[in-house]
Amino acid sequence: IPLPVNAEKEIKKVGLAKYVASKKEIRRKRPAPAAKQEGASWRPSHYYRALPVKPILPGKTPSDLLAFMVKKRVSFELAVELGYGYVSGPFELDVGENDDGTRKIHVYKKRMIMPVFFGGKVVYYQARDWTNEARTKFLNPPDEEKPIYRIEDAAGFGAAVLVEGLLDAEGIRRALIRRGLTGITCFGKYPTDAQLDAMR
Repeated sequence: IPLPVNAEKEIKKVGLAKYVASKKEIRRKRPAPAAKQEGASWRPSHYYRALPVKPILPGKTPSDLLAFMVKKRVSFELAVELGYGYVSGPFELDVGENDDGTRKIHVYKKRMIMPVFFGGKVVYYQARDWTNEARTKFLNPPDEEKPIYRIEDAAGFGAAVLVEGLLDAEGIRRALIRRGLTGITCFGKYPTDAQLDAMR
């Protein structure tokens, strides 16, 4: 389904949450930015709101990101449907404290931002380096309770392929869905004990 020619103008007018791609309505509610409360711990949604995420649009997306999207078979339609965006950066985000007491800083530079929605709200996200030159390929928000992406699909099919990255999970889902398989990700090289319990 092609995006309208005036896609950027329409998004600015109605907001990305109500943007309609062609005749297919896409609703991805993004919570409004909120200040961190005194003494409150941040959740993944707080870190997501703090990022200067730009929408992926025709004519407005960096050429090297477009090349990455082609390689990963991510179309504009899929990017809009799933709420993907990007941060050119560099943008520094304080995500906590290291073991030695120093501040832990995540530097977002040339990263595709892929949010995970549940109930219309962002519950997690993954930031993928599109240059393949960064020391850390993925940046995830600090959270001990990582979700299993598309675990509800796995429950429906009864089987799934577990991978590290969100884009890999989407690729597997599109390739194998007709064969009764889908892709899920644990957002890391190894699933946590809680994730293993959720998959049982």
